[in-house]
Amino acid sequence: MNRATYALDRVVLTLIALVLLLGGAWVVAWSQGWLPDGWWSPRGFFVGPVPESLTGADWWPVALLVGGAVLTVLGLVWLVRHFRSHGVEALSLVGDPHGGSMIVQGAALASGAAAVLQDSGPDVTRARGSLAERHGRLVVDLTASVRRDADLEKVARLCDRVADEVVRTTGRSDVSCRVRLKVAPRAGRAPRVH
Repeated sequence: MNRATYALDRVVLTLIALVLLLGGAWVVAWSQGWLPDGWWSPRGFFVGPVPESLTGADWWPVALLVGGAVLTVLGLVWLVRHFRSHGVEALSLVGDPHGGSMIVQGAALASGAAAVLQDSGPDVTRARGSLAERHGRLVVDLTASVRRDADLEKVARLCDRVADEVVRTTGRSDVSCRVRLKVAPRAGRAPRVH
C-alpha cells in the first residue's frame, strides 16, 4: 500500500469511526433528554413504517439508549483497532539445540541493520529501521537516504546483502526485510569567496 492509499484509508476509517462514535453518543444523549431544545434535539423522527404505538412505548427510550451505546462502543473499537501500533518489541530467535531460547529486542535488530546499511559506504548517507508485524509476517522496515549521484546498482546489492543477513541471523521463516530508498536532500551551496 503506497502512502497516498494508506493516508486515504486512515482518513476514511477515522471519519467512519467518528460518525459511529458521535452518532451513538448523540442518540444516547437525545434518548435520555440530555440535549437542550433546538434543531439538534428534535421531539421525534419519522421512522417510516414503524407504528407510532411502538415509538411511544415505554421501552423505546431504552432501545435507543442501547442502540446508541452499541454505536459508541463500535466507534471506539474501530478507532482503537485501526490505530494501534504494529511495532514488535521483542523477537524470539531459533534456540540452541539444548533447548535454550534467545530473544532480541525489535528496535536493536532494526537499528543494527540500519547501522550496517549506513556504514557500508559513502552512497548511503542515513538509514533508520523498525520492526513491525504486517499481515502475519514480521517485517524489518529500513529507510535509507542515498546521495543523488549514488550508484544504484551498488546500493541495491548492498540492500539485498543486508536484507539477507537480517533474515539469516534471525533464523525465522516469518521474517522479511524491506528497504526503501529515498534521495538525500541536496546539500546547501558552499559560500563563494571573492
